[in-house]
Amino acid sequence: MFQGKYNASEAVLRMKYKSKSGFNDPVAYRINKKIHCVDKKLWTIYPTYDFCHPICDSLEGIGLSLCSEEFSSHRELYEWLLKELDLPVPDQREFPRLKFPHNITSKRGVAQIRDAITGDDDPRLLTVAGLRRRGIPASVIKSFVCAPSDELQLNHLHDLTRQHCNLLSPRRIAVINPLKCHVNNFEEFKEQRLAYEDAMLDSVGDIVLSVPDHPMRPDENHRDFILRENFFINRFDFVNTNEATQHYLSLSSAVHLRYASTLMSIKSVRVNSDGIVDLLEVNLEATAKRAKKIKVITWLSDTHPATLSIFDNILANAEPNDEEPLSKQINPRSWMKCPIQIEKSLVPELKLENEFTFGQTFQLERFGYVTVDPSASEMNLQLNMTCMLKVHPDFL
Repeated sequence: MFQGKYNASEAVLRMKYKSKSGFNDPVAYRINKKIHCVDKKLWTIYPTYDFCHPICDSLEGIGLSLCSEEFSSHRELYEWLLKELDLPVPDQREFPRLKFPHNITSKRGVAQIRDAITGDDDPRLLTVAGLRRRGIPASVIKSFVCAPSDELQLNHLHDLTRQHCNLLSPRRIAVINPLKCHVNNFEEFKEQRLAYEDAMLDSVGDIVLSVPDHPMRPDENHRDFILRENFFINRFDFVNTNEATQHYLSLSSAVHLRYASTLMSIKSVRVNSDGIVDLLEVNLEATAKRAKKIKVITWLSDTHPATLSIFDNILANAEPNDEEPLSKQINPRSWMKCPIQIEKSLVPELKLENEFTFGQTFQLERFGYVTVDPSASEMNLQLNMTCMLKVHPDFL
């Protein structure tokens, strides 16, 4: 066989072995005349998994050998072969194969879509590298895989991630599809707002607010949050109607500005030639207390552009279709990129490019927990949505 005198399927080398389960004389070597993937030489025979797996484990000093439960019947052969060769026998442990609808968990499946993904660390994959790039902490992964089998659902993984990040991740503001606001009564408002201890003026006369990094630890780290005469809000927070509503900013409904202790109302709306609102003329009023029935919205004055990647299940169907290549079954909405504006003061705090470290996670208020991508730079800031926040009535 080794000298190439036989063709494929004409001969095999078997081990003389009989198990209690009826697994008799398993194959050790098969004829397979192919170029080896490592040394690039022509090989005439290849060892089977049952033969090489226990030997490699033992020679490499493996203390605990893990395999999926369909190999549990092979444990007897595993131990017999090593004892016959007088080699150390590692402990073995079998586990059930983990499957999730709309996702790929096998190495063979990942290999089939290799050309449709960015690599083993693609954030849509449930690989350790993919989860780390997405921002799932190692402690969360460990808690998830150790959970009871009835809790092994992706929703549970996201719940664990939210619980972990809620305690540790600092808060930041982002604006999606920004809508510009101009304050008509800014000078008058400054006099009102400076009456509060958490505000002061900077060198150019703008209002500087002291904002805690984490609402559960208000006495710890704070950052400066600047309110200028012009600032931006999320366009989805505004509706161009005269109807009063508790859920949006409208011509008849005011809103509170997050962290500003300020009530904002619209005085006029400017519409461009395409019929799209591009500017709101507003008035601000300092207020010590927030009215419960008035919506609170987020806003930004100093912004920095970034791209937010939002992920969904990688497969369009719950179960793969065996009659179609797996690469053709990719969900077209599994990776969506959204341009956003984030706090400008955040960028110098990030470790990017040569100084990059994994686990730079923070909460974009009202949206979710995001993590800096390894490819991010100051000029091309890439953020990955680790997990979204649960829908809250205040955010509807």
